[in-house]
Amino acid sequence: MAARAVDKCRAELVGRAGPYRYNCPLDRQFFGFAGLDADALKAKLATGAADQQLADWMLRKELASGPLPSKAAMRL
Repeated sequence: MAARAVDKCRAELVGRAGPYRYNCPLDRQFFGFAGLDADALKAKLATGAADQQLADWMLRKELASGPLPSKAAMRL
């Protein structure tokens, strides 16, 4: 899900997203789970960050947001 959101955001930044929309409901679900902010991610991508830089940034943000939900909490 992260890679797809990143691809859509990069496409939106250069005006080539077509019918795809960054920060759609599925993206927001991922951002909420990972403790990321869509606007902050877009700003980071606008700097031209490479994939590894972005992955490192996302991991730092995710770890800073606290522990991930338990498996029991994620069950529907």
